[in-house]
Amino acid sequence: MADLDFRLNRDVLTIAENARCALLSAGLDLDADGALTLNIEPEVVQDAIIADINTGAQCVVTNVIDFCPSALRKMNALKEAEHLSNISIEMTQNMRVQHPLVRVFPSKLPLDHTNKNSLNEHCDEYKFIAKLFAGKPVDGYLLHGFTNETELKCALIGLRKVSAKTLIFDKSNFGESEIIAADYQPASSNIAIFDYEKMAHIDELLDTAIQKAETGAQFLLVNNANPSKTAAICALTKGWPVQ
Repeated sequence: MADLDFRLNRDVLTIAENARCALLSAGLDLDADGALTLNIEPEVVQDAIIADINTGAQCVVTNVIDFCPSALRKMNALKEAEHLSNISIEMTQNMRVQHPLVRVFPSKLPLDHTNKNSLNEHCDEYKFIAKLFAGKPVDGYLLHGFTNETELKCALIGLRKVSAKTLIFDKSNFGESEIIAADYQPASSNIAIFDYEKMAHIDELLDTAIQKAETGAQFLLVNNANPSKTAAICALTKGWPVQ
């Protein structure tokens, strides 16, 4: 298995993260009952993760629930955080996952960018996640869904206080603002995230994937698609060198 840091700026890699979408589409309320599902019916989650693994994607997201302390509290599961993180990781053990990733969600705590205590509270949300998965077989963190620059900076700082693993995030929402700094390395903002629901056909998806790969994207991730779409992208761009 190639080290993910070593592969940065070399190979175009596909990220599979269909499991959460599939479970939500099946009617599960993961924000309210995700911890209970992991405890009582882990095979339901595992089946969805296996579908992602079978796409052939080099990177697979291992968790379907938000591990921020504030999110765990809403599920009455903060005391079970270690157990739940172990379940999430165990689902990919003994399977051919090149690079297991943990998805990091934006904290739902109120954020005041002018208040130091508020900023520290947010950094601690992400520091908690990095501590939770420290020492576990995880190759990096996918910071997905961030639309607030300060929130993203808090996540990068909080994770970096504990972990030196690859941080993958999309900075396209922030224009030309300088989000990434040397302090956050090794990290990659060269990720192309595109929404399949906004595309008319699989051919459009594949054309977009090629375009993104040709213009220097390190990672490709498609939203709102079943695993077959991820598999198609992976087959098309496998072995593609980063431009």
